[in-house]
Amino acid sequence: TAGDRLLQARKREQHRRDYRDALREAQGKIQALAQGLKERFGKYSVDHYYNELVHRAHKSRSTRGVSRWNAFQKLELRPDLSSEENPGVVNLTAVTKEISARWQSLSKEDRIRVTAGCVEEIKEEREAKSLGTHNVPLRAFYDARGTLQSVEKELSQLHARTGFEFFLIASRSKTTDFMKPFIYYSSDVVKGFIADSFGRSIDDFAVQMEAYVITGLKGVAMNSKNRILEIKKKTTSLILEQLRTVTGARITRMEYDRFDDLITEKYDVVVKNWPLKKFCNPSGVTSSIELNTLYNSWKSGATRFQRLTGEEMKEWKSNRFASAMELMPPPPAELVPALALPQSSTEMMLISELPCQDRLALGPTPPSHTLASAPLAPITNLASAPAPIAVPSLSP
Repeated sequence: TAGDRLLQARKREQHRRDYRDALREAQGKIQALAQGLKERFGKYSVDHYYNELVHRAHKSRSTRGVSRWNAFQKLELRPDLSSEENPGVVNLTAVTKEISARWQSLSKEDRIRVTAGCVEEIKEEREAKSLGTHNVPLRAFYDARGTLQSVEKELSQLHARTGFEFFLIASRSKTTDFMKPFIYYSSDVVKGFIADSFGRSIDDFAVQMEAYVITGLKGVAMNSKNRILEIKKKTTSLILEQLRTVTGARITRMEYDRFDDLITEKYDVVVKNWPLKKFCNPSGVTSSIELNTLYNSWKSGATRFQRLTGEEMKEWKSNRFASAMELMPPPPAELVPALALPQSSTEMMLISELPCQDRLALGPTPPSHTLASAPLAPITNLASAPAPIAVPSLSP
C-alpha cells in the first residue's frame, strides 16, 4: 500500500542519515589518527598521513601464514650451507628426503616447539621486505624492477579486458640508485595525450620528473622567471613590514621614486646602507643576484630604516636644499650686440678723430688683428652717426 511504501522510504532515508553520520564519525577518528602520526613522526603533513590510512592499497589483500614445514627446512639446511666441508652446494632432492623423514618423526608439540623461533624470524623478514627501507642500492634495484614488471603485466591484462588506459612513471629518489626512469603507457592514445598536453615526449617528461624528485627543491622546478618573481615579492613585503615597524604607521605602500617627499619629509625616516647602485623598487631589479643581495641585506639588518632626530632632520633638509641649488642651471649670459665695423680707412680715420664720449657711444674699437682677418660689416645708417670733424689740410 501507499502507507507501507512511505514507511519504507522513511526507513531508507533514516538509514542513509545514520550511515552518513557513521562515516563522519569514522573519518573523524581517522583524522585524529593522522594527527597522531604527524605529531609522532612529523615528516609529512596531516593530509599525507590521512591519505596513507584511507587510500593505502595492496596488490595482495591477504598473506599466507608461515608454514612450519618451511621453517623446519630452513633450520635443517643452515648447518649444511654453512659447513666448511660443503660450502653452499647442496643436493636439495636428497637433503629434502632426509629432512622430511625427521619431520615425520616429530610430534605436533615438538614441531611447534622446534620451529617457534624460526617462524617469528620469517615473519620479520617478510615485514622488512614489504615495509622496510632498502639500504643497499642493488637490492632496491632488483626489488623495484621485479615489482614494476609485475605491475606492468597486470595493467596490460587489465587494459586488454576493460579497455582502460594507464600511464605510469617510476623514478629513483637518490642519485645512488641504479634504476633509470620506468615508463609504461597502455596505448599510443596516452602517448599522444602527454605530447599534446605538456608539449614534450613521455621520455622527456619522465626525465624531468626524475630531476625534480632527486633534487627535492621547489626552486629547481620553478623556472627563472618564477624564482625572480618570488624573490621580488618577498623583498617588497619585507621592506614594507620594516617601514611600518619603524614609523609605527599603517603605510599601504613603500614609495621609491618620491621617497624624500613622501617618506622622509613625513615620517623623518631614511634608508641606511642600500646595497645596490640605484635606489628603486625591487620590481625594477631584473638580476637574481642583485635581488638576493637586496633581500639578504634587509633580512640580516645590514640595510635598514633609521628615524632621524630633530637636529638630524634639520641637517638633512639643509643638505637637500644645498644639493638642489647645485643642480640648478646657471643664469643665461647677457647678449652683446654685434659691432658695426668701418668699411674703409677713411671711415676709420673719421671715427678716430671723434671725441672720447662719441667713440664710446659707437662701441669699443676692435683690435687690429680682428680688422685684418674678419670681414667688416657696413655702416648702414650714417645719418644717425655724429658729424665728422673736418680735418685741416696740411698743404700750403
